[in-house]
Amino acid sequence: MVFAMGLFDFGVSAFKLLCKMQEYKKMRQSSPAKRDGAHLAAEHRRKRPRMGSESHTLPPPQKTKKGQVSPMKQKMLLFVCALVMIFSQIACTPADRNIVESVSDSSTASATDPAEKPHRENLSTPYFWKVTGNGYDGDFYLLGSIHVGNQYTNLYPDEIINAFKECEHLAVESDIVALEKNFDMQIEMTRILMYADGSSITSHINPDLYAAARKIIEDGGQYNQAFDKLRPVYWMSMIENIYLTETDYTANYGVDRYFLNAAHLKKKTILEIEDPMDTYQALVDLSPKTQEYLLSQCIQPGYPEEYAASINLLYPLWKKGDITGYEHLLCGTSTEGMTDMTEEEIAIYEEYNDMMLTTRNAGMVDAAIDYMESDMDVFYIVGLAHMFGDDGLVHALTEAGYTVTRVQYDLD
Repeated sequence: MVFAMGLFDFGVSAFKLLCKMQEYKKMRQSSPAKRDGAHLAAEHRRKRPRMGSESHTLPPPQKTKKGQVSPMKQKMLLFVCALVMIFSQIACTPADRNIVESVSDSSTASATDPAEKPHRENLSTPYFWKVTGNGYDGDFYLLGSIHVGNQYTNLYPDEIINAFKECEHLAVESDIVALEKNFDMQIEMTRILMYADGSSITSHINPDLYAAARKIIEDGGQYNQAFDKLRPVYWMSMIENIYLTETDYTANYGVDRYFLNAAHLKKKTILEIEDPMDTYQALVDLSPKTQEYLLSQCIQPGYPEEYAASINLLYPLWKKGDITGYEHLLCGTSTEGMTDMTEEEIAIYEEYNDMMLTTRNAGMVDAAIDYMESDMDVFYIVGLAHMFGDDGLVHALTEAGYTVTRVQYDLD
């Protein structure tokens, strides 16, 4: 009943709802105020918020041809992909030890057979940066992750594997591997998601919505009467996990999990950037209207197909590190999506975006700066959704005085 933090971030994880909100702000303001990275870092030089990673939201349904993803839904769904698994269920079985050992023993070993070298076209060459300067002389790397994958996801070039080996510390949103073994914390996280007064979800959401959501979970073989005591955000995650099982991807091949298993095996120090308990609390603190709206989008006709289509669009961009394609898909010039939204829907998206990205990005920037000011060598993995944008790690660290250089791969 408990989820691990983490997709595409996810997420993940990324397809940032912030991008859509920025479009909306540009329509409302001719010159919106911007915070640069240095100001952002200074503003959050308090104890950084410890919140857990990324998923969900869809706009009102739009009519499209069968199998097509409407422009507005495409971007919202891609945001889902970028953050999916922020709220994903903990896998019941641990990742294959062979996958873990391939990180430590062979830079480009196959995830399915550590002794076999993968074909070049199967290598993943994702978004990967090295951070230097501003008085920091250590090794600090940023890897934008995807929290689901397949058997070809974790096949990396030497540049990534060697960087991981060089760093004494692995920083992740949350240590989902350790969390899976911590039953007491799982219980506490579940308690957070329960209604404090002991009431049922049927007393808080539309009865038709409850019936439709319950049917999806029942059809997926997941329903338990105890779920009725949990809030809509839990139901939403359950439904999206069911949809994920209908795709070619699984959280067992997520990037975070892959490197976490390797770090545990090699006794590296694991730094948790966020506390999953705080993330769950933040999700619970979303207004009842927002929670109900988010759940309602998961039951719309065609959602499972568009959910899968969005993952299929995002994954190749992550695997090949296609920044141009990613930005085009995310931040196109069209503002069609926002103009079709009501003020109430915009307020819902703003609330969710602030919780999932704006606040969390600030904490991630703060944590990265703290690590470098402490002269730590860190392999820093967070969902790709947190890398881009004005308050994303790449831009914010650059504005704070660091040099953020994209690593070039030598595949010859």
